Amino acid sequence: MKISHRSRVSDGPNPAFNRKDISGAAQLNDLRKLVNAGESQYLEFKAKANFPEKIARSICAFANAEGGTLLLGVGDDGKLLGIKDADEDLQVIARLLNQTRPRFKWKFKNILLSSTRSIVVFEVRESNKKPVGLKIDRGLVYYRSGDSNVQAGLVMAEVLRRKSSSMGSLITFGADDHKLMAYFSDGKPHTFNSLSNQLKLDRPVLVDKLAGLVVSGVLRVLPGAPEETLVLNLI
Repeated sequence: MKISHRSRVSDGPNPAFNRKDISGAAQLNDLRKLVNAGESQYLEFKAKANFPEKIARSICAFANAEGGTLLLGVGDDGKLLGIKDADEDLQVIARLLNQTRPRFKWKFKNILLSSTRSIVVFEVRESNKKPVGLKIDRGLVYYRSGDSNVQAGLVMAEVLRRKSSSMGSLITFGADDHKLMAYFSDGKPHTFNSLSNQLKLDRPVLVDKLAGLVVSGVLRVLPGAPEETLVLNLI
């Protein structure tokens, strides 16, 4: 079977659907090597495109971390399934990505497995403005942690914003800050809501204090917890 590679590149926000069919044996070999590495912080597989908003969220999650690659048409087991009607799927995904806040750089290429099926390779750069989110998510943002996409809580969203800002994080310790650190001195994780209830601080003030401690490396956010949870960062 002859394998061909169709290149379609976008540096965002608008994909260019200019077709260029070339021999794709080398491209397919490189793709298989990539798939054999398995899903990770920098690589995700999606078998189908029937939930385009999930694909767009995954792309945003890479942009909110250190970048990465999403392979559309690859099963969780690494099988190259391909997808049909890639053009239509890409148009839907592109429309979602065109409405991110803020915009960010991304590109894709379409590798043909046959005349009807292809693998779409999305390559995403780390955004220099964070957090990135879909307009339809109304302020909710996601970031990549390990091989998962994690919804950012209030503190993590502020951490992402600060890490992409040229401004440093100045920490000043007052009575409230000493009281806050006292809760973490036991080495146990504490949820944002429990801290808010115990300290009786305005939530924006607490977000500001906790985000500063995370950026400075004093605390860290535990990804994947049912609610936003932080713990002392013991190095």
